Amino acid sequence: MSVAAAEQDRQDQNRQGRHRLPAVLAELAVLRETVDRLADTPAWPLDDDELAAAVETVSQEIARLEAIRLSLVREVDGRDLAGRVEATSTGALLRERLRIRPGQARGLVDLAAALDGPLAATGAALAAGTISVDQAQAIMRAVLGLPASVDAGTRTGPSGSCWSRPPSSTPAS
Repeated sequence: MSVAAAEQDRQDQNRQGRHRLPAVLAELAVLRETVDRLADTPAWPLDDDELAAAVETVSQEIARLEAIRLSLVREVDGRDLAGRVEATSTGALLRERLRIRPGQARGLVDLAAALDGPLAATGAALAAGTISVDQAQAIMRAVLGLPASVDAGTRTGPSGSCWSRPPSSTPAS
């Protein structure tokens, strides 16, 4: 469904008083179409600077999409959707639905909870595309690994602290 067609459909349904597609699902349909078009667009016409910028932009958008996915995972967990569909846990539900490893599924649930709670600044950085999901996971592991004697202010970090800001330079690998 094209962007214009999705918008026209929303307007038609509103005029006719029919139930409209929930906004998230309508936007996901638009996203799918955009990704399909992008996948069909060749990269060879880009010069070197444009190519590097495109890789960076796609990486930032992937981080933003991960933040959205984690928000949805948090909603699934909060609603106890797993219990209602007779799955043993949210992680088990995700493992089955997304066809991912059990540890990866549990990691999504844990990260979603952390970003919705004590690591909200990290969640905001992920949603802005300024850090990757791998960096958010590393921050979560570091914070969860802190001794119990570390106070809550240090655990959550001030807004804009190292918990949410990407490094100023990329370390050598």
